[in-house]
Amino acid sequence: MQGATRRGRRFAINLHGCKVVNSVGISILIETIDEVTEAEGQLVFCCIPKHHYHIFDIMGLTQDTRSTPLRRKRSKP
Repeated sequence: MQGATRRGRRFAINLHGCKVVNSVGISILIETIDEVTEAEGQLVFCCIPKHHYHIFDIMGLTQDTRSTPLRRKRSKP
């Protein structure tokens, strides 16, 4: 992200299909949040699998960003 965070820029990270979240990945996401926040930008995490959303919430990643869990489509009757 270095150099890519011009003032006021918006980023979305789609986590659909993400199977594993580890400490290295979390630290990269925290660094990204910090860089985007410093540049007065906006960061959104979308389609977070439910089991990962819980981890994001515990780690505080959902406090400084907009985050949406993955929702299953309703099947038609």
